[in-house]
Amino acid sequence: LCVSSVTAALVVSLLSPSIYESQTTILTPKEIGGSGLLSALGIAGLGQQIAGISLPSLTPNRDIIISLLKSRTLAKNLVGELKLQDYYKAMRVDEAVSSLQGATKVSVSKEGIIEIRVEDIDPKMAANIANAYVGQLDRMIMQLGSGAAGNQRKFVSEQLAKSEGELRTAEDNLRQFQ
Repeated sequence: LCVSSVTAALVVSLLSPSIYESQTTILTPKEIGGSGLLSALGIAGLGQQIAGISLPSLTPNRDIIISLLKSRTLAKNLVGELKLQDYYKAMRVDEAVSSLQGATKVSVSKEGIIEIRVEDIDPKMAANIANAYVGQLDRMIMQLGSGAAGNQRKFVSEQLAKSEGELRTAEDNLRQFQ
């Protein structure tokens, strides 16, 4: 029984493909914390231990980054960029996205570092996918940031034009009064 078990385990291990893991880490920017009981509870980790109380997240940047990394949009972009539909031999893009998300694990360490782990039978492909996650994340953050910055710039330029018009009107009224 012992010999047959060892033989079966040896055959299975020799026939199964090797799986390689590639890991990428992301350090999120430090959050600007407020003072008070809420931030003290969050820092101490006591907020999660109090039953029945839902506290707001004290790390919104990290939560946004994790949500983006787990999103189907980012996965679809990766499938297109790395041609993973052909690589996974998937009929549809959604199948390739599911395969990619199944091979990817996103986690956060105790120190707040985000880890992206990708498992694949090809070590180069695992490394390419893990690195492409960071590239796609950077592009998405830039798009989201430039959209917000563009809206702010538009608002400021509108306010500037409005203020200049009001200033001209006030100058004309002052001249007439003088």
